[in-house]
Amino acid sequence: PDNVEFGLGYEESTRCVTPCSLWGPGHWGSMNNDMGKANLGFHSRARNTLSLCFTDADMDNIQIYQKMLTKWAAIGPVVLGPVIARLLGFHDAGAGFSWTPASVLNMTMVKKPWGWDRVTVAMQGFDNFSPMIRTMVQKLLQLPDKDLRYPFIQIIDGNGEKTKYYDEFIEYMKTVPGGAAKVLGMKAV
Repeated sequence: PDNVEFGLGYEESTRCVTPCSLWGPGHWGSMNNDMGKANLGFHSRARNTLSLCFTDADMDNIQIYQKMLTKWAAIGPVVLGPVIARLLGFHDAGAGFSWTPASVLNMTMVKKPWGWDRVTVAMQGFDNFSPMIRTMVQKLLQLPDKDLRYPFIQIIDGNGEKTKYYDEFIEYMKTVPGGAAKVLGMKAV
């Protein structure tokens, strides 16, 4: 990657862009509504940070690794705490942080002509559980029963200029309740 901004760095040895803070300053975005504010508030408290690591030579596939303060370890909005997090496979990342295991939350990105296909698969490591237990855990942790997918489209380039998708993004945001024409903390990556 040529234009890595806002304190992010590309580490050649790991092939990762890191650290991508979900709590600031401005590496991630959320909707400008109550849910978005709650989301950013949680990420701030947990100091949630991502590493986006390329998994192929063409840099078309990314595995996303997530770490957060162990005492605030969570799946989505549900705080697990350190004991349950360890039972689910969260492992020590040092300095009071834990890595979220891919078996609990597997996040990837695949390059497409229009940007990136962002996919999250929750609980894929729980396939051996009975359907009843799996359903109970999904409801308790407020997890979806299917993959979450959304387009990850760059609207500002590495030089701070609008991309061809910027105007379409603004028009879309005008249709989102509480979204108006902006999001909280949006910056280019």
